[in-house]
Amino acid sequence: MSTYTTDVASTEAQVESWRSWWELLPIGDVDAELDYFLTVAGTDTSVVSPYALRVRAGDLPPALVAARLVDERFRPGVAGARFGSVRARALVVAFDGVVGAETPELRAAVTDALDDVLASGTADLVVLQKVATDSPWFTHVTAGGGRRRGTLVRAVQPRWFTDLPDSWEQLLAARSSKSRRQIRYDDNKLRRAYGDRLTLRPLHDPEHAERLLPDLRTVAAVSYQRGLGVSLVDGPVQEALLTRAQERGRLRVWMLYIDDAPVAFWWGIVHGGVLTIGSPGFVPEHAKDRVGYYTLRRMLEAAADDPHITRIDYGPGDADYKQRFASSSVPVADVLLFARRPRPGAVRALLWAEDRILRAGRAAAERGGRAAELRRWWRARMVATRGGGPGAA
Repeated sequence: MSTYTTDVASTEAQVESWRSWWELLPIGDVDAELDYFLTVAGTDTSVVSPYALRVRAGDLPPALVAARLVDERFRPGVAGARFGSVRARALVVAFDGVVGAETPELRAAVTDALDDVLASGTADLVVLQKVATDSPWFTHVTAGGGRRRGTLVRAVQPRWFTDLPDSWEQLLAARSSKSRRQIRYDDNKLRRAYGDRLTLRPLHDPEHAERLLPDLRTVAAVSYQRGLGVSLVDGPVQEALLTRAQERGRLRVWMLYIDDAPVAFWWGIVHGGVLTIGSPGFVPEHAKDRVGYYTLRRMLEAAADDPHITRIDYGPGDADYKQRFASSSVPVADVLLFARRPRPGAVRALLWAEDRILRAGRAAAERGGRAAELRRWWRARMVATRGGGPGAA
């Protein structure tokens, strides 16, 4: 066991008292940025409280663990069939939420501090979200040991990025000639079809402020993404993040209109030169026009011309647009640490079984060349189950 000390901030006031220190840290992901973190903790109804850790080891500068306590019901299953349900309390660490643990000594101190949280009964499990699998932190935290029951590494996914040049033309120039022709063809096709009826507005500009929330809600309420439970109208969190980012000048929103009716949008939050994309949306009746892709390209064009944005973070996943427009990716995976008690043991057993079934299914689909078809089927099933509209970006 390492020699370390830990401070805990478990109320908003206690977290705020760390602001002068927190804001000096090299926060790499907006999810661990202080105001973003507090907004999620204050609006997500499953969050019990913030639970940030400040961990010291020797004379080294302290490391931050930006986390929140969450009451979760774990209901794993495959294709809509559930095979168990356990309610447990999780300590959920923000994306890139372990900040400053750059030495083996500090990494050991952080994992020991997390073991303390589990051993004390404060949490049944720790969820380290989307840890880069090629990072020293991933290697350390998955090495085993500690006073916990075990570690579970969930499915590895690519996290996609676009590194932006100085202009849209330079971004296009980096693509193949076939891709450039297709992009120009698709753009011109939509413009020819609608002419002056087509308008794109940056709703983050003050002149469009009064249209921001009403128009976003109009599209989000009918979008395909709502069927997946991730749209702006699925709970209060995304809208609260959007409002807070607007107040701080970090919001970017591009909305496409046909006959002045909103039909598609992309949005994101700028932090440290990175535009982190939120869930987009489009009106299903215009899916055949591919209005989502048109708006995505206008977002890329505007971002390339924005001196405050040097990179776009699309997040993890297998969506087609991420693979088509990203310039790089990093493999990431959730890492779960479990306490030595029956309840977290039951959660681990259920999630382990789910992972084994899903991995076997994916492997079979890949061998049969049906992976993309399987993903489309799963999304369509989720949309139908939740009552969202069908369509494609």
